[in-house]
Amino acid sequence: MSIIRWRGKIAVVTGAGSGIGAAITYILLRNRINVFGFDIETNGFYTMKKKISGISNVGFFHGLKCDVSRESEICTAFDVVKRKFGGVDIMINNAGVVDYRRVIDSDRKSFERLVNTNILAVATCTKIAVESMRERGVEGHIFNINR
Repeated sequence: MSIIRWRGKIAVVTGAGSGIGAAITYILLRNRINVFGFDIETNGFYTMKKKISGISNVGFFHGLKCDVSRESEICTAFDVVKRKFGGVDIMINNAGVVDYRRVIDSDRKSFERLVNTNILAVATCTKIAVESMRERGVEGHIFNINR
């Protein structure tokens, strides 16, 4: 399957502000795919906009501050995508957190952060993306990046 078939489509990338998410976002944009990047940190969004500013024939990039560990923020971010472009065609669940402490040295708040970000956010984003695809009758794509 060629990435060309996705040109002009709308992608949502979680964790788009840095690392793997920023690299994925850049590749999508270079291939003329429009990207809504969700991230808790927005500094990477400015870097991305600067990086693509001098390049012609790239997709549209819109960075949205979104803490994916919070369902309400996910819903709000997807509402923006729906209002601006009608919905999502490509969902890339990339956001994730790690905690290298031993279980006995961790606390409940750390466990909740891990579960909310690495499991529940993926499920929530996937559910909303699939609903968007079905509502519009489009063949969509979902990718989950694991750490």
